[in-house]
Amino acid sequence: MKKYAVPRPVIVLGKKVAIKDLQRIITRFKREGIEKICIISEVFLSFSLGLRNIIISDGRFLCREYSGEEIIRHCAVIITHDDFLPMLKEVSGPRIPISSLSEDEFSRIIKLARIFQTYNKLPGIDCGRCRYKTCIGLARAIEEKVAGYDECIILSRSKKLVIRVGENMIYLNPWVEELYRRVIEDLLNALKGVKIRESDIIEIQVKKISNP
Repeated sequence: MKKYAVPRPVIVLGKKVAIKDLQRIITRFKREGIEKICIISEVFLSFSLGLRNIIISDGRFLCREYSGEEIIRHCAVIITHDDFLPMLKEVSGPRIPISSLSEDEFSRIIKLARIFQTYNKLPGIDCGRCRYKTCIGLARAIEEKVAGYDECIILSRSKKLVIRVGENMIYLNPWVEELYRRVIEDLLNALKGVKIRESDIIEIQVKKISNP
């Protein structure tokens, strides 16, 4: 599981926030390159949006089955109000009333969101092999435009074992990847008619089974 070294920013809205103000905030975040925004509020029920739980502004919906951890993984910014904060126990980021959002505060939140968004695209295993030593260090450098994703050794190297759980890629450091591959290779080679070559890529995918 990824370690969330940088907290997700959470904006705490008043219960009677105007839709035009919300649209302005979302437009600003989108313009600054924030890709995933989660809105948790009962306010939207009265505006015929037809959603009862969580809205993500890029059109992806989360339902009640999603935990706070999954919300964190999917969203760079969470917009809500005090009543819904118990849902977000895992979020340790700043909780700021919209009335207190100065230009400097907005810029700080956007910077945090962009860094965390970049961090979520990295393996998150802190292998220490790049010059920044940690994934959050590399994420900051990428956002400061002094580094690129190609500096990530794990992302750049050729993989012999690929593991996906749902939509998420599970990254392993090279030693662990080689160990897992050898174990899986031995198990597969024991099956009749199966022979894994050194050049073959082994892919494991775990999916949630949907009830019919």
